[in-house]
Amino acid sequence: MGHIAKILGKYQMYGPEGWKPEEGQYNLPFTVELKENIHIHWQDLRLEMMPEDFEDFVEAINKAHERWEDDGRPKELDEMKRYGWWPGEEGYKWGQDRYEKYNKDGELCHNFRTFPQTEHGKLKFENIFQIELQKDNQYHIHYKNFRFEMGKKRFDKIAELMFEASTKEHRYGLLYRILGEVRFAIRNPIRSTKLLAAKTLGKLGIKEEVKRAINHEK
Repeated sequence: MGHIAKILGKYQMYGPEGWKPEEGQYNLPFTVELKENIHIHWQDLRLEMMPEDFEDFVEAINKAHERWEDDGRPKELDEMKRYGWWPGEEGYKWGQDRYEKYNKDGELCHNFRTFPQTEHGKLKFENIFQIELQKDNQYHIHYKNFRFEMGKKRFDKIAELMFEASTKEHRYGLLYRILGEVRFAIRNPIRSTKLLAAKTLGKLGIKEEVKRAINHEK
């Protein structure tokens, strides 16, 4: 769900076509692993959590599944309905309770917790964004406890889109500001001239003149 203001970039990706490293595809079969911590692989995405997190995750999924079954296993709903919550946060209202830092058991709420991330086989508990080039030329993008895996072609395209989206948003903001100033100048030519003069004098450090210009003083 969301309310899109505008789409800043879009890339139609090929696949998924399974495990094809030579074509930059690193989709793996679904699996749940345990090494430094629990790894849940979903195609080219890896989610990490501690064993105790995994237990809470499974409990939340099971309860959500039970509630969904009690509703007759609907395929879709006209209005969004929430079926699952993190243990200790059952029944929390999405808008109202998102600001609560601790749940009813006195534990940190899910959206305030830092989950694990591994680097070179070692656990880290840092909210970081990190880009890695692997020895097999695979790219890993770490975002908190998520890891996205991709080849160079897809990585380059995503990097290009991110840059274009960022500069486009900057250009839009600059353009709107300029258009706003032009519109104001057309509608208020005298006031606009005095404000421009005030800004110029302000840069020169002449504060009293700035005050007079803004207040329309002679």
